Amino acid sequence: MARMTIEAPAKTNFTLEVFGRREDGYHDLRSVVMPVSLFDTVYVEERPGETDTCEIAPCGIDGAPLDALQPGDNLCLRATSAMRRALAVRSLQSRGCAIRVAKRIPIGAGMGGGSADAAGVLACLRALWAPQMPERDWLAVGAEVGSDVPAMMLGGAVLAEGRGERSNASSLRAAARRRCGSRPFSPEKASPPSPFSPPSTATAQTAPPHPA
Repeated sequence: MARMTIEAPAKTNFTLEVFGRREDGYHDLRSVVMPVSLFDTVYVEERPGETDTCEIAPCGIDGAPLDALQPGDNLCLRATSAMRRALAVRSLQSRGCAIRVAKRIPIGAGMGGGSADAAGVLACLRALWAPQMPERDWLAVGAEVGSDVPAMMLGGAVLAEGRGERSNASSLRAAARRRCGSRPFSPEKASPPSPFSPPSTATAQTAPPHPA
């Protein structure tokens, strides 16, 4: 089974404008989102079976908030489910994913750590399962997972609008590359330099079996 790894950078809101409250309870916003040098490392490995698992190991941060995380709130597991639904390929129902996250982005700090990890998972799954998937459709999967996820999927400087799910990088990406060398996600088909070896404080979660 294939294995991939990716660095998932945290983000900062370079600008943020908040507008009126929407009927769905969210506020419309406009923000320039940019990646920073702090990142999680996300490992995705295919395996036979009908369940997905996610193991998160805090690396130099407080891992206590992970104890209260429910499988339904785990954005990495939600990303795998959303990608399967979008592709609607029956053979994927018998292919599980083992996800491991070396977590360096502080939890609950407003730096988009969970969204970054989900974006990393979606980048790996696109490369593994649907390399020809149009970017627009891929970003729509991210929007289903979380408001911040599409901006994190694009990488570089991104203009996020709506509740955050409408992201456009075309006018900002070239400038960001000139300034900070940022780049879109690019998962590698290789084992990481240092194999993932979770400490005893790692939190492991299992999603329900894939629907038939």
